[in-house]
Amino acid sequence: MCGVKAVVVSMDDFFISREETPTKPDGSKDYDNIKTLDLELFKKCVDNLLTDNYSKMQKYDFVK
Repeated sequence: MCGVKAVVVSMDDFFISREETPTKPDGSKDYDNIKTLDLELFKKCVDNLLTDNYSKMQKYDFVK
């Protein structure tokens, strides 16, 4: 509609590695912390979508 195409971007695909994930005071991983996301990569991908109408997106692998 109106020449605009919607794109779904999953925030799950921007998680940092588990080794880098912040921890809670009890030592467990804090997956709800905003610092678990690679926000620089997210911004780069969104900027590319807005300027070039294209961005190569990574796919986060929860098993690895």
